[in-house]
Amino acid sequence: MENRASLEIQYLSKLNFYLSYELSTGTLALLSYLYTITLVLAVAAAAIFTPFMLFILYREKRFGWINLFLIFIIIPLMLTFTNLIPDYLAEVLRYSILGGFYMYCVLLKLVVRDWLQERKSKIQYLRMKEESARRKKLEEMVYHSEN
Repeated sequence: MENRASLEIQYLSKLNFYLSYELSTGTLALLSYLYTITLVLAVAAAAIFTPFMLFILYREKRFGWINLFLIFIIIPLMLTFTNLIPDYLAEVLRYSILGGFYMYCVLLKLVVRDWLQERKSKIQYLRMKEESARRKKLEEMVYHSEN
């Protein structure tokens, strides 16, 4: 139980770290002039990060967040590659979906901290409960040995 809980905290901590990653102001200023490279990097980062993020959400059984991701990011993105939407509108929609992905990450960042804190608190509570039970058992043993 302890190792599993520790592993879950590690996964949540890693997700929280990646979601909280920030670029320096100088880097952002430089990237603002290099629009094409910035766009490629933003798409690549989203494509690389998505499987990890979905894996953690699945392990945490946060199916509501996974459904939200499918509804607002994956399905609209798939629609842009069909003939149902005109090409000029599909291109605009792809940029909007990329922005939506990063907004999703900001919202996820806000709740992952809470999940992490809840998990740590639960583990601490279980440790305290276990220690209390051990102490009580020891006291009973001492009491019975004295009588």
